[in-house]
Amino acid sequence: MKSMAILLSLALALTFIIPAVAAEDTFTLTVWGEGTVIVPADTVFVTVSAVSTDENVSFASAKNAEDLNRTIETLVNIGLDRDCILPGRGRSVQTIRTYTRTYNDTNFEIVAQDVTNRITEQVTIRLSTEDDKMLERCLETAEAENASVEITGYGLSDAGPAMIRARRKAVEDARYNAEELAYAAGLKLGKTVDIFEPSPPRVRCRYTDWDSFGPWMMNAFEWPSPHMYHNTNRATRTEGSGMVEVISRVVVTYEVSS
Repeated sequence: MKSMAILLSLALALTFIIPAVAAEDTFTLTVWGEGTVIVPADTVFVTVSAVSTDENVSFASAKNAEDLNRTIETLVNIGLDRDCILPGRGRSVQTIRTYTRTYNDTNFEIVAQDVTNRITEQVTIRLSTEDDKMLERCLETAEAENASVEITGYGLSDAGPAMIRARRKAVEDARYNAEELAYAAGLKLGKTVDIFEPSPPRVRCRYTDWDSFGPWMMNAFEWPSPHMYHNTNRATRTEGSGMVEVISRVVVTYEVSS
């Protein structure tokens, strides 16, 4: 009976000691992972602008509205669906001041000053990248109407499948980083404890097309849209235009043991 009691005591002691030792030897490692996929865009954005320069802002604005309305009606007449024209219009006013100065003894004197205004009104058209003929017709027709026209961006109508691929790559990248760090520290990598995604995957144009000073800066402001705009036109389109990249970033925590 005494020997049985001793064995039972040892068994109970081991029951509490073993988990405690295991807990002391088990740690966590948190790493960052990034995954990027590049896919062809299925949407192209075209911006049509009317520009006027005049001292009278109201007069120039009215002229721009008239010119832009005429251009839109012409585009509709050649087959453009009105639903392709995005709602709302962009408008900007730039005041240009020109000074003439003369030097008199030790002083500069302003003898003339000219002030004018540059007013721009624009509308954006969304087209399918597969409809090359309509794209070219829109560009040529707008130019024939003396409007300023350029391709201003590419996007995805459904970024879901690309986001799934990007997330998988991000998790794989995190696993690779964790294995490298654990090996460097002489530790063994264990199971995944937690996965955190700071923000949804980003969809943006490739850097070959991206103008960091453009009007749309999703990368800076986390704009929650599947579209990313950039400034380019037919004369300056680079190789790789029409491609977008989907970027996923995750923070993953793993168990590690010595």
